[in-house]
Amino acid sequence: MISKLIIRNYQSHKKTVMKFHPGVNAIIGTSDRGKSTILRTIRWVGFNKPIGSRMCSHWGGTTKVKIRTNKNLIERHKDKSKDLFFLNGQPFKATRGELPEEISKVLNLDEVSIQRQIDPPYLLDASAIEVAQHFNKLTNLNNVDEGMRRLTKWHRDLEQRVKFNGKEIESKEKQLQVYKGLDELDGRLTAIEHKQHEFNSNIKYINDLSNLLNELTEVKQKINEFGDCKSLIKKSKSLLKKYSKFKKSKNTILQIQDIVSNIKNVKAMLKKSKKLHANLESKFKKMFPKRCPLCGQEVK
Repeated sequence: MISKLIIRNYQSHKKTVMKFHPGVNAIIGTSDRGKSTILRTIRWVGFNKPIGSRMCSHWGGTTKVKIRTNKNLIERHKDKSKDLFFLNGQPFKATRGELPEEISKVLNLDEVSIQRQIDPPYLLDASAIEVAQHFNKLTNLNNVDEGMRRLTKWHRDLEQRVKFNGKEIESKEKQLQVYKGLDELDGRLTAIEHKQHEFNSNIKYINDLSNLLNELTEVKQKINEFGDCKSLIKKSKSLLKKYSKFKKSKNTILQIQDIVSNIKNVKAMLKKSKKLHANLESKFKKMFPKRCPLCGQEVK
């Protein structure tokens, strides 16, 4: 139940505050005073219609509509940068043409909740069928009828699908008759593949033997080129022995050369030692007195 309506910057309404009484409320006034606009504001919040920006006032500012019910406060704010619903301060984003489910549940508005100026009296001039449809809608019987229609349509669609699929199965079964011998052909193909594998293995074996034969022929040619291998082996052994003796002689010569070098070094050191000894002896004679300082005798 709507108890209060506050409108700001909505078309011709800069700021309008309306309080409603329980039950049926009537909005009256002279023409072009914004009566229909008041109903549009309720539809704007309760049905998210109309869409677009036609409701925004020409002087600018954020367009706001607040609807107070017995327990809740529902708001909608719209400007160039945002379009939001609010339920007790909690924001919900407005989707084009869709009303947030939380807002819809709280308001619980229906087309019969609002009657416009040009609408005929409620159900008085409606036909019996229209009255029945209206009350079916109020009691949700229309949902049952709609469900039955959908169920009937679904059943017909299923029957058509079954019929079509049956024909399709028959057609496929006829096509499959052409492939009856596939199992036998598959067995033959497996046997052929096995034979092919054996053939490829034999070809590889033959190629390997052919390559080996070619290698043996080349080796034989090399042997013929070298002539008598035994005489060559003997000559090689003799040369190896001579080389071994030469290597030993070379090592001996190197050792002798080391000894000679060491002797030369020793001689040079001995010559230097003799020269040093002579120098030291000469210096000693010059420095030693002719008479002994202790006994006074002449030193010879």
